[in-house]
Amino acid sequence: MKLISNFKFKNMRKVLLIFLLLLNAVCSWAKMVTIGEFFYDLDYDNKEAEFCGRTDYRQIKIVIPEKVVYKSIEFTVTTLRYDCFEGSNIKFQESNIKSITIPSSVTSLGNNCFKGCRVLESITIPSSVTSLGNNCFKGCRVLESITIPSSVTSLGNYCFGYCINLKSITIPSSVTSLGNHCFDGCKRLDTIVCYAIVPPEIPKIIYGFGDFIGVSEGFIFGDNEEYFNRHIKLYVPAKSVEDYKSAPVWKRLWNILPLDVDNDSVNQIDARGIVASNNNGIVTISGLNDNEQVVFYSIDGKLLGKVNAENGVASLEAKVGSIVIAKIVGGSVKVEVK
Repeated sequence: MKLISNFKFKNMRKVLLIFLLLLNAVCSWAKMVTIGEFFYDLDYDNKEAEFCGRTDYRQIKIVIPEKVVYKSIEFTVTTLRYDCFEGSNIKFQESNIKSITIPSSVTSLGNNCFKGCRVLESITIPSSVTSLGNNCFKGCRVLESITIPSSVTSLGNYCFGYCINLKSITIPSSVTSLGNHCFDGCKRLDTIVCYAIVPPEIPKIIYGFGDFIGVSEGFIFGDNEEYFNRHIKLYVPAKSVEDYKSAPVWKRLWNILPLDVDNDSVNQIDARGIVASNNNGIVTISGLNDNEQVVFYSIDGKLLGKVNAENGVASLEAKVGSIVIAKIVGGSVKVEVK
């Protein structure tokens, strides 16, 4: 009995020693500190900071700095930590954040980053970000639109899951993969515009029961997949329509349609010197003839308005994050509203 006890004691000492060594290694690599009104993990070797959350839970508007200084050392904020604003965390159960601005130094948004931020209305994602993690915006119930920059190459599992007020979304041509259930529970979503020439890959799902292991195609919508496959309108480059119709998962969608602005019409407009621009939701077409009419449509063909040019300019207010088609004599032009 005594020998067994000694053996257990020696093993426990070894386990404890290994634990302390690992803990020391972790602590030497990164140190969480409070700087201003936010928490950060600091990487002293690379002079980089990971944003970890806020200290004041009453804040409504969050502006994350690009650089922070701690003990006279400057660190660049490069990542947003997983769960950093997660609304399901006990500290954020009554999350009242309405807007978040992310600096251009950030390259990735971690898993669960904004999960459950139920009153988040707007967020600015810089063009430096290359990936949106799993559950990144899951449960952002008020969010109606979001602009995904053309630097992003992947959207995680449940990335926009249960964003119940999201009505349309534009996926840039840079995206090569979508996580499973990316738009699960987005019950008001009716339009997806995807500029990717090659259909983004959606990984297969591996499942098992006892000794049985199976593999199935992934899902875009998850709950009520069949309903969404019937009703969602997916707009893709005209030359890629057939590719989407035969691609795994995408082929289930009933309404795969071509983006209706072709190169010929755009070239004709360019030849006329027509310029399309937008700012804060205002789409402006300039270089027109006085009193020339511009007809504005949504990407799914709904009439938004008709405007006659004054002093060569016609403008229309549109929803940020949407796609507007402006048709004039000689062609049409597509504008992404920002």
